[in-house]
Amino acid sequence: MLPFSLIAVLSAFALHELAHKIAGNFFGFPAGFTYSKKGLYFALFMGVVLGFAFAAPGAVIIYGRPSKKENGIKSLAGPLMNLLMGILFFCVGILFLLLSFEFIGRGIIFISLINFFIGCFNMLPIMPFDGAKIWKWSKFIYILALIFLLPPVLIYFFLPLFLSLIS
Repeated sequence: MLPFSLIAVLSAFALHELAHKIAGNFFGFPAGFTYSKKGLYFALFMGVVLGFAFAAPGAVIIYGRPSKKENGIKSLAGPLMNLLMGILFFCVGILFLLLSFEFIGRGIIFISLINFFIGCFNMLPIMPFDGAKIWKWSKFIYILALIFLLPPVLIYFFLPLFLSLIS
């Protein structure tokens, strides 16, 4: 599963941050990735205390003073990229399962889930997460984004429990 995990992290984190950069540049603001020691310490804390690591080695910083709308759209770009990658990987994973390549199909669906999870996690409406900036700009867009990002994560975590209860 290591290759699938590597692809999951690269697609979920790197493309998420790249989408922020592209959106910031679209509005005419210079943008660049900034390393964060606090993010790495947070990942270490999560790994030790909770048993899983959620790495946040940095973020794309937009230089300048974007409007509330520009900042909201730039913030939405990351979770939308995760949503698109989640859908893409899910469809490809299903295709592999239908072709009887079960191990590869399950691995690709795992990549899909990581993308959905990262997108959903970033929608938390507290700073410094994207969700806080999106919520500040447009509550309607925030809720609309969650309508698409949250169900795959909830299904993954709660469907096995539901199925065990009814069987």
